[in-house]
Amino acid sequence: MHCSLWLGSQFPDLFRGHHVATHTFSQQADRAVLHSHRAIQMMARGQATVETVTTLLQNSAMTLILGGITLAAGLAMVLAHNIWSGGALTVIVTLVGWMALIKSLFFLFLPHEMEAGLFLGQLHYRELFYVYAAISLVLGVYLTYGGFTSRSH
Repeated sequence: MHCSLWLGSQFPDLFRGHHVATHTFSQQADRAVLHSHRAIQMMARGQATVETVTTLLQNSAMTLILGGITLAAGLAMVLAHNIWSGGALTVIVTLVGWMALIKSLFFLFLPHEMEAGLFLGQLHYRELFYVYAAISLVLGVYLTYGGFTSRSH
C-alpha cells in the first residue's frame, strides 16, 4: 500500500479534496529545485566538493550517518511514489527513489573500504565529478520543469 494512501485512510482530512498524485508531483517539483540548486553549487565549488566527498567516504561514522539519512529519503520516495507507468517523468521519479534506496544500502552494509573503493575508485568520482554534476543538473532541471508543468499539478 502506498504511504500516501495509508495516511489518507488514517487521516481523512489530510487529503480531502486532493488527489494523492497532486501532492507527489508538487513535492517532487520542490525537491527537483533543490536538486538543481545542489548541482549548480557542486559545480561552482568543484574542488571543495570533491575533497568533502572524499573525506566523508573515508570516515566510517559519517558514511553510516549518511546511509541512515539516505535510507529514510529513499524509503519515503519508494513508498510514496513507486509508479512504473505514466510517462518518463513518473518513471524517473521512481528510479531516483530506488537509486537512493540502493545507495543507502551500500552505505549501511558494505565494508567501509569497499564503499570508498566503489565510489572513489570504480566510479572514478574525482575524475568524472563534472560529468556526475552535469547529469544531476540536467535531471534536476527536467524534474523541476516536469513537476511544475504536469497536468496533475
